[in-house]
Amino acid sequence: MIQLKTKSMFIQFLFLIFFSSFFCLFPKENKINQYPIYVSIGKVYYSSQMQIPEKDKKEIQLLLQDLVNMTLEKNFINLPNYVDTELGIYPDLKAHWSYYKLKQEVQNPNSY
Repeated sequence: MIQLKTKSMFIQFLFLIFFSSFFCLFPKENKINQYPIYVSIGKVYYSSQMQIPEKDKKEIQLLLQDLVNMTLEKNFINLPNYVDTELGIYPDLKAHWSYYKLKQEVQNPNSY
């Protein structure tokens, strides 16, 4: 089981997994904005035997719902709010962006 050391790394991990799987599920020609997607809490797996508190599950659910909404709206202007200023983010498997590079990229509508 992967153990992430910081909340920021956890968010980056979720972001990477989410976008990797999301774009595989929906071809570009579909108009996915017509079909709202709602994130719900299912079974939660954790690396130890202790239970995850409900407030943490709710926080994860809200975070993923925000990522889904940003993707559907094709507007990532709020994404830097979820990224650590020192660690940055991996937008894909081969690239690392600093927090400030990410802020510049989301301002540009023709960006990556």
